[in-house]
Amino acid sequence: MPSSLTLKTGSRLHFGPLSYRPHAGRHFGGCGVMISEPGIELHARLSDKDQFVGESAERIGRFVTRVREYFQERFTVPSVHLETGRSLPSHVGLGSGTQLALAVAQSLAILSGQSNLPIEELARATGRGARSAIGINGFQRGGLFVDGGKRTDSELGTPIVRLELPAEWCFLIVRPTTLAGLHGDAEKVAFDQLGPMPEETTARLCKILVMDLLPSIVSADFSAASEALYAYGATAGEFFAPVQGGIFASPQMRELAELLQHEQITGVGQSSWGPTLFALMPHRELAEFWRNRLGNEQVGQGTIVQIAEPLQHGAVLEFE
Repeated sequence: MPSSLTLKTGSRLHFGPLSYRPHAGRHFGGCGVMISEPGIELHARLSDKDQFVGESAERIGRFVTRVREYFQERFTVPSVHLETGRSLPSHVGLGSGTQLALAVAQSLAILSGQSNLPIEELARATGRGARSAIGINGFQRGGLFVDGGKRTDSELGTPIVRLELPAEWCFLIVRPTTLAGLHGDAEKVAFDQLGPMPEETTARLCKILVMDLLPSIVSADFSAASEALYAYGATAGEFFAPVQGGIFASPQMRELAELLQHEQITGVGQSSWGPTLFALMPHRELAEFWRNRLGNEQVGQGTIVQIAEPLQHGAVLEFE
């Protein structure tokens, strides 16, 4: 049984759900993809007492408590030193909660001699997957996932498709430094204010996904994939517009999306509640051009701009 390890994972872009509070059938579901940047690097080792170090120390402590409580009748989680070498920003639409929770849970399981626990159980132990299972499946396997939704609140979403994006494609990732997306109580209030997603909206999202986005990825048709990606996000965004102020939660990101589309960068969208904006790029050279250009554009001021590759594998473990 190892006494120390390092776990590395990326982040998750969520393009939007397929359903919400339907009168019948599955709810939530959706589509999203794992990306390489930004990411998490968690160092874990056995210790005489619990120590949590780094930007996410408080959050890590809460996840450790939940894991111990969940498994207390099956095994004992020892005292640990957990430290983030790099961490994901919270509440910006990149799935930081799920990636950090699973990184902590898997590290604790391994250090407890329970390395074979299924990812679904680690997710339940940390309270993840209430709405989407894309980040859970992405943590384990990487890639782009379609989540088929769930029938009851206690279930996790059902992964029905996994694809890998063409290796040369990448994403420009832009987020304001001073704005967070809806989360916590504000997110619950927003969901309560929304009525059921119209069946026509779900039908349109399913059509875009099955007939446009997925086939264009399989055939490596960048132009068609870009158009479908924007259409999917805009359709989902229209449903959430009443509680987030428009298709994009940030006016600055909306302006940036308009600039990119004016310059023929079609595949732009908001990840989850935002404010993070993503733009699908055909290759890294064009992404680097835009990263440099945004440094000189007014709309790019006060933002963090990164280039992310599609993450085609799950979390990486290194034993020390």
